[in-house]
Amino acid sequence: MTPRKKSKEIAKERLRVILIHDRIELSPHELKNLKHDIGQILSKYLRIDSKEIDLKVSREVNSMALEAKIPFRRPS
Repeated sequence: MTPRKKSKEIAKERLRVILIHDRIELSPHELKNLKHDIGQILSKYLRIDSKEIDLKVSREVNSMALEAKIPFRRPS
């Protein structure tokens, strides 16, 4: 069972979602769907914790990159 997130952590996550939205011009709903779809696709091949997927956008001079942190589960 995962412990409940503190309000500080929830606020930080919401702010991060807003910043990502501004950088890549995706609505929060589209970003949530992207995160979900990535989790669904990878779940077909790997044991992952899809609730803990973390997406970040990095920007360089002429490009942007979407970075994904995806926790794997140990085989049972």
